[in-house]
Amino acid sequence: MIVAQEERARLLILLNHLPEREREVIGLKFVAGLQNREIARALNMPEGTVGSLLHRTLARLRGALHDDGERG
Repeated sequence: MIVAQEERARLLILLNHLPEREREVIGLKFVAGLQNREIARALNMPEGTVGSLLHRTLARLRGALHDDGERG
């Protein structure tokens, strides 16, 4: 339970350090629950760009959480 709380805290820090566009896309996807097509419309960007941005951002977040876990 403590580990989960620490991971959530670390994730919030990482999210706060993301560029605004990435934070926006992550928020629309996982907080608002929008589909990629809906995010693309809301942000006036191609749907493929939304998918790529989500994929790259999530990979970076996973990597940062994993790296931090190995150091901790």
